[in-house]
Amino acid sequence: EAVPTLSGAARVRAAAALARLGHEPEPFDVGEGRERLKSVLAMPGAGALFDAAAQPWERARHAAMRHEGARARYRHAHGAMRLLLASRMGVDPQLLCIHGPGRLAVSGGPAISLSRSGDLCVLACATGQPVGVDLVRAEAATPPLADDIISKADRAAVQLFAPWFRPDLAGWAVKEAAAKLFDRVDLP
Repeated sequence: EAVPTLSGAARVRAAAALARLGHEPEPFDVGEGRERLKSVLAMPGAGALFDAAAQPWERARHAAMRHEGARARYRHAHGAMRLLLASRMGVDPQLLCIHGPGRLAVSGGPAISLSRSGDLCVLACATGQPVGVDLVRAEAATPPLADDIISKADRAAVQLFAPWFRPDLAGWAVKEAAAKLFDRVDLP
């Protein structure tokens, strides 16, 4: 099964974030340019778990994707989400009932938000309150977003707190996360 990979430094940051969430990753190797990764970040079996336990809405979204790579990453991300949630909740991952699309929710569990961008994925969990997260890859080849999508005022606001990041993409990520947080992902 193809598994998304992270650079060595990103793995360390992601592993530290998982550890802060109370999920202890196993040791992994980041040396000599090798892409071996023995940790929860690789999530062996995530794709097979998706095949066995995905909800109808997830299967429909997966089937509608035109590119095989996007389908593979979606399949892996949603399977990995089940593995992480099951570990946090102490339940069988095949028994999780994840509600969506829109604001994701798991019956009897924390509020969740999942975002994918290319081969990267982030999952946010919160107990007792909704959560929204968005992940955007800033690639040089990505054309700027139009002003009717991210206004000049929004771009200027982003420049105040993240001048090193593309303001159009950061503004988009904030809006996407807010849409997920407030369950308004149906907005244009």
